[in-house]
Amino acid sequence: MSFKGLSPILYGGREVWPLVEGGKGVSATNHASSGAWAAAGGIGTVSAVNADSYDDDGNPIPQIYPQATRKERFEQLVRFGIDGATEQVKRAYEIANGKGAININVLWEMGGAQQVLEGVLENCKGLITGVTCGAGMPYKLAEIAQRFNVHYLPIISSARVRLPLQRVSCCHSALAASSPGSEAGSFSPSARSACASIFSPSASVSSCSRFFR
Repeated sequence: MSFKGLSPILYGGREVWPLVEGGKGVSATNHASSGAWAAAGGIGTVSAVNADSYDDDGNPIPQIYPQATRKERFEQLVRFGIDGATEQVKRAYEIANGKGAININVLWEMGGAQQVLEGVLENCKGLITGVTCGAGMPYKLAEIAQRFNVHYLPIISSARVRLPLQRVSCCHSALAASSPGSEAGSFSPSARSACASIFSPSASVSSCSRFFR
């Protein structure tokens, strides 16, 4: 397959076409679409928002909340979210058959976003290449992506939010570049250099450490 005027890129250690499936929420992009997109060499995107899981016959499991308390219903929502997105990612990866890449999309303002994201990334290590995220200011996403060794692709609606998110991402890159055992605010020379690309050199350490409080 070839595209006039378009060249493959390296993403997650493999060569893919720089064509990213738009990740729509609430199960709009599932294993079928994202798996096929990746199988064609692109970057498929599984929606991790209220994703469907299936029973033994392959039918979607209804997401019903019979619990008596809000806390119990919230916990059930998170379980549904993790189970469903995990199932979708594994099915998409199987369809892709080693081609392209699989991303997941989350909405940071959805209930239990961080719990769902961390649960899915834990269940799908080696299957997910990146995380796209919109609907809010996901300051913690850079840390989560760095911890699970996946790419972080924030969706921003204006240039005003780019710099704050870029600063946070820089901070976590700086920590990763620091020597083992380093604490926030105590960075190696290479880490200071990474911070200085966003902050002024004199403010790099104090500015970076502020984001970890």
